[in-house]
Amino acid sequence: MTEESRWECRAFGSSCLLGASEKCNEKHCFFIKSLDFFQIGIALYRKNPYEPLYVNDAGKETADRWIQDMLHEISKELEVRFRNRPQLPLTTSVKIKERIFGFTVYPVVENLLMVIFRDVTQIEKARTIEQYRNVYERYNQIISEIIHEIGNPLAGIMGILQVTLLNLDSYDREDIIKKMDSALLEVKRLSKILKLLRPLGADSQAPWERINVKESLRFVLEEKLAGHMSISCRFEKMPDNWHATVRKVDFIKVVGEIIDNAISAMQDGGEIVIRHGQETMRHREILIQNTGPLIAEDMLERVFYPFFSNYDGRKGTGLTIARKRMLNMGGMLFAKPCSSGACFVILIPSEGPAYELLSPIS
Repeated sequence: MTEESRWECRAFGSSCLLGASEKCNEKHCFFIKSLDFFQIGIALYRKNPYEPLYVNDAGKETADRWIQDMLHEISKELEVRFRNRPQLPLTTSVKIKERIFGFTVYPVVENLLMVIFRDVTQIEKARTIEQYRNVYERYNQIISEIIHEIGNPLAGIMGILQVTLLNLDSYDREDIIKKMDSALLEVKRLSKILKLLRPLGADSQAPWERINVKESLRFVLEEKLAGHMSISCRFEKMPDNWHATVRKVDFIKVVGEIIDNAISAMQDGGEIVIRHGQETMRHREILIQNTGPLIAEDMLERVFYPFFSNYDGRKGTGLTIARKRMLNMGGMLFAKPCSSGACFVILIPSEGPAYELLSPIS
């Protein structure tokens, strides 16, 4: 490193914003510049103010349009974190709109920090899907136990009633009929509970089929909206030749449940819009939005709870079962905030080679 009339770093040239050569260890700089990892970027930050001096955007998954916003958010996060003198290295993340960026901060020299960053949106989605899959496996265990506990006594009650019916002449006919009517009412009530629980606890046996996604969506819309003349529907940027391998019966039921939910929300009419969303190595998105009441942010997850419903006549298990069906296909169903109405997102597993993402930065 040579001292000249104008400071110039041999690693970064004029892009280095250090004011002088004091305390500059160029070995660190050459090391940082040499790093070129798949899906990982490197930023060299100067402290006070926190600003990136050099950015090596090696991440293939980090789109260029996110870089400036991400670096700005990291700068703000560093400003907050370093007020409290944190332990280094420091690992955390920032969320920008629908993207999540993980980053780890390492000290280089007194006034320099090295930040390794990466777009971890898909990793976080995969982790979330796995968490929900574990939740639904627990649902299966609990519900199977409940069905067993209700089913056996129910079968016994039915047997006793049938035997009693064959021996009515041995009892006071009017009195026994009243008791049997009361018992049958309880049997029907328990049977209704079992009917609600069985789909929650059972795994799908539907066969896998290759479908045209847009045609399948159109089929469900035509079936569900027949007779609902006040509700219109349209597609936006939905590819005509998009094919996916799914459990066709389950996929149609998932879309049907979302449309039923939209119909309940738009009693006075409205519109359903179906869009093609983001596409990644793992998933492709379908966004189904209606113009009904807005779903509050604290309700986005609750709508998938078993037996939770905002509408009369709905049992509150439809969206729960729909999410489970998507999880069983390696996908996911969730609700997202939007400016108006309700928006549901279906993640369909992408076809083609399965690329394994790198593990989170730690």
